[in-house]
Amino acid sequence: MRIIAFVFARGGSKGLPGKNVKSLAGKPLLGWSIEVARKVESIE
Repeated sequence: MRIIAFVFARGGSKGLPGKNVKSLAGKPLLGWSIEVARKVESIE
């Protein structure tokens, strides 16, 4: 069985525009989520 992960990143935030691409500790916020998903062994 294949397990696929989806990282949802909705654009258009009114509180903090562009938050998915803003840097947090030297990496875009979205990049942190992708990195964690890649480390999960059960996800292809």
